[in-house]
Amino acid sequence: MKINVKQTLKEAASKYQATFQSLIWIAGLSFLGPLLSQILMVRMRSIQAGWEETTAFVVIGFFVMIILFAFMPRLSLVSMRLVRGIATGAPVPFKQAYNETKGKYWTLIGNSLLVGLIFVAPTAALSLLRLTITSIANVVISALGTTLFYTMLPLIAYEANTSSCLKRSFRMGKKNYWRILALVFITSTIFSLASATATLFLQGSNYLLLAGVIFAAVSFFMFPITQMLYYLIYRQLKPADPQPQEEA
Repeated sequence: MKINVKQTLKEAASKYQATFQSLIWIAGLSFLGPLLSQILMVRMRSIQAGWEETTAFVVIGFFVMIILFAFMPRLSLVSMRLVRGIATGAPVPFKQAYNETKGKYWTLIGNSLLVGLIFVAPTAALSLLRLTITSIANVVISALGTTLFYTMLPLIAYEANTSSCLKRSFRMGKKNYWRILALVFITSTIFSLASATATLFLQGSNYLLLAGVIFAAVSFFMFPITQMLYYLIYRQLKPADPQPQEEA
């Protein structure tokens, strides 16, 4: 089955607009992480800190990263289930969605690391050659890795049996990699342009915090529509899986 890029974007925008009030609080799940990271980065770059103050920020930053690593992957799965409920007209409570993702944290982490090894390692190796063709190859490899996440993450989030999810995600995305990449590119381009514009026009230590807030705000509004795309892509490609698993 082939994904209809135009129709998928149209449906995602339609559902986003129709359920915006319900989606907006879910966006808060993505807002806190980028905002904390930006505030720490801005603070470190905008002051001439002494050794003690620098050490304190490094320690705080380390603990923030630990907290993000510990909670954000699980919350990402939770938000995907919440968005699916809203999209289908059958919303579920946060506690229920959280309980339904129990035991999937390490599945997500493990498979993400595998994807990294499959796609990042060749990219790093090719970069050492310093040839023009390697840059093109790296773009292609990175694109395939990105699109793989759009089939793998829904399998982990939505289904009770997550065994062989990486193999199944390859199978589901077959013949649709460039269509999925087009969806990713269109949505992420909006995010990238907004962030780049903020950085360009708000240069200087006095405006770094404002640029960080704008970056986090864009994440706040883009996160739900990205999660909606995960669901819509999964819904369209699931029939292509010859051995569909029971949804959790």
